[in-house]
Amino acid sequence: MIISHTHKFIFAKSCKTAGTSIEVFLSAYCKKGDVLTRIGERTAEWHEALSSNSKIHGEGYYNHVGVATIRSLCPEFKEYYKFTAIRHPLDRMLSLYHWQKPNEDFNKWIKHGVTLGKAAHLDTFYKIKGRIVMDDYIRYERLEEDLKRICGILGLEYDAKYLLHYKKREREPIEITEDTKQLIRRKFKQELIDFGYEMD
Repeated sequence: MIISHTHKFIFAKSCKTAGTSIEVFLSAYCKKGDVLTRIGERTAEWHEALSSNSKIHGEGYYNHVGVATIRSLCPEFKEYYKFTAIRHPLDRMLSLYHWQKPNEDFNKWIKHGVTLGKAAHLDTFYKIKGRIVMDDYIRYERLEEDLKRICGILGLEYDAKYLLHYKKREREPIEITEDTKQLIRRKFKQELIDFGYEMD
């Protein structure tokens, strides 16, 4: 998560949406005094230098903090440009599946209602009490294009060298059953509507 007082933006870091890559990219434009949460892995030196010195200990901020908490802690919430990252629910669940590496088929795993935590839904990162509060979104499938666009909005000069890809792994293809597609349609109905995603 980032609150940049330098450039007056808030990035709410959602789960399984290239959030670490986006945060590290955006941190390259941040300065001392901006709020960056720590990530539990090694990142670029410019990100680590800022996040390790960010004065947030005990203030309630953490890596995947929800937007409602950010609003309660950040007096500038209404004034700053707010955005998060989104990704098609099925693709996000496939990413989570490969990250967790369970010992069962994906279709069985998702059907069993596995505990997905915050990764299950993105509403924590773009809604407060059912109301959308974000100004913008970075779509996983349009990552570079959307980062360039948001840089333009914020008055930043886009530099591709800051976009490092974390946690990107080759996947074996998985055959998705019609039952799984129906489950995704039901479970993520509102999210599919909010972002105009479709299920084949």
